[in-house]
Amino acid sequence: MRTLTAKVGENAGLIREESEARADDVSALGTRITSVQASVKDATDKANDAFAAVEETSSAIAKLDGNVAAMWNVRAGVTVGGRYYAASIGLGVESSGGVTETQFLVAADRFAVIHPNGPQVVTPFVIQGSQVFMNQALIGTAWIKNANIDTLDAGKITTGTMSADRIDVGTFNAKVANIDQAYIRSANIQSAQIGTLHLQNGAVTAGNAVAINLGFGQGSNDNAVQINFTMPAAGNAIINYDFAARCDSASALPSGQVRLLLDGNLISRAAIILYTQDERDNMKSMTAIATGIGAGAHTLRLEFPRPNGGTVWVTGSLALISFVR
Repeated sequence: MRTLTAKVGENAGLIREESEARADDVSALGTRITSVQASVKDATDKANDAFAAVEETSSAIAKLDGNVAAMWNVRAGVTVGGRYYAASIGLGVESSGGVTETQFLVAADRFAVIHPNGPQVVTPFVIQGSQVFMNQALIGTAWIKNANIDTLDAGKITTGTMSADRIDVGTFNAKVANIDQAYIRSANIQSAQIGTLHLQNGAVTAGNAVAINLGFGQGSNDNAVQINFTMPAAGNAIINYDFAARCDSASALPSGQVRLLLDGNLISRAAIILYTQDERDNMKSMTAIATGIGAGAHTLRLEFPRPNGGTVWVTGSLALISFVR
């Protein structure tokens, strides 16, 4: 076991590595655990105590009876105001009793896949709470008991009789349609006369993204990127930004923090201790949630601190998904 600690008063940081290897006549085991922890304590108010930790675990076991297992897991957790929050990812494979099973598990409030290398940065797959958002899916064969389809594109539909009291579709093309009641998930209507309109929470979504490609100095060139977007009604937004920053000199002190602003108001920030020539020293990925955004035009701006000398180069992406009612 190796442990590295730093402590000032009640504030402490810790890095610990534990390794174990064991073998006997019938089995062998290898385990490795790496922990990174940080904690601060408020002497006057315990509710202000905070704790953060990241733990990585790798283990493998093999037995002569044929049972084998291998597992890798990373867990990040924080304690704020006496409440614990955690996110984790795990891989595992186990063979026991002639049955082999593999698993890939993710535990998080929000899970997203971001594609940053196309003409535009997009989020093709997002799980937020109990909802799943997919831009596009290619399915060879599917058995679906119930489906709400926004748009159906089929080369041929063959049926003897099609009869339904209720049809849920996103796009419906017809010369004449007499509908007593319709539930529409996506529609392009040139002209409509509506007596009463009700929208459910999260029924309308919009997304936008920009690539970050900046080069700026202490007083030259633009040090920010922004997204201009419009909310048709009040709602919320999920914002993700990632970047890598480097400078052309040995090192340069920044004049502040990376700041994410919505209409000029700070909603997120990330610290940069020192600009260096290695962009791996300043690679970050952050996510923020903005609530209570009013209807109308808005500006989302990501600003980077200027250096005290030299030129800083920043690449990355800024993406936004909004939910309105």
